[in-house]
Amino acid sequence: MTTELLVKIILAVALALMAGLTAFVVKNDFARETLEPTYTALGAILVSSFLLVKLVLVDSPESLKMKEGINVIQNLSTGQLHSLFRPTVDDAMIGMAPLNGITNVEKLPYYTKFKELNLSDLQYKLSSANTLEMRELLLEEAEFVLIQWLAQYQVPAWLNDRNFSQGLNSGGGTSASRVPAGAEKVVMCDHANFPQNRFLTREPQRLVLPTGAIVSSEVTPGSRVISIESKYSSAKIVLRVTGGGQYDPTLNQLNRKIAIALGLDVNSKYFEHRIQVEWGVNIKKFTRFSSEAKLHKEWSESTQTGIREAFSTGKLIQRYL
Repeated sequence: MTTELLVKIILAVALALMAGLTAFVVKNDFARETLEPTYTALGAILVSSFLLVKLVLVDSPESLKMKEGINVIQNLSTGQLHSLFRPTVDDAMIGMAPLNGITNVEKLPYYTKFKELNLSDLQYKLSSANTLEMRELLLEEAEFVLIQWLAQYQVPAWLNDRNFSQGLNSGGGTSASRVPAGAEKVVMCDHANFPQNRFLTREPQRLVLPTGAIVSSEVTPGSRVISIESKYSSAKIVLRVTGGGQYDPTLNQLNRKIAIALGLDVNSKYFEHRIQVEWGVNIKKFTRFSSEAKLHKEWSESTQTGIREAFSTGKLIQRYL
């Protein structure tokens, strides 16, 4: 049942009750004995109808929204990609590596299953010949890395003490479910729902999502959209090219620090690609008080925080200041 249909039913019931009461008063010649209780009943119907409509429409939850920038530096002499993340001693001490979501884009050329793509050669050819095609390739790579991250992500509130201990012992990773038992659905991200992603075709990813979720993808020039739909919520992750330009590793102190951390050759030419990741979630109004909807909302809020922590270039830059 849609929200609009529910509102129509509420108004139809209210109008039917009011019509019935009016007919009752008319048939009884507007007798005093009928007027007083009828006025009270009409008032109750109006107030109840208003409160119900207000609950469904006016007091509906705000959408969860977020935008974060992702910057990737490319060596134009080799085609090699560099994220801005490098682990620190502090990361190793606490057994985890925050803000490392996009780092796997550097590792894709070395995946055995991607060997036939000749990714290193392709990145080199496109970087020197066609910037637009290189950006489309980067979006495809970023989409795979984001899905890969989502397949490994743990909602902290859903890890019990046993799973949390296992996570610490294994350096921050755990194979426990991301969703409480009995309220989950396993979704495969592969060629069927990501037909234009060569990486997911060769290396499918298994997502554990709140019950009823369906994952699909859409590709347009300069963007990729990942949709996670269910009867309780609707989520979209949009990866969009926002620009780019020549990157000078010696331009200022910040660039020099980044160059040292990434091991950039200051004599090579570099290009900085800028991607924006957008996260938007709507919790369905009609079912938002159900336990399943609350589960979806908790998953959405935590995943939004996780994406920001794992991919934000702004947060990465803070590590160099």
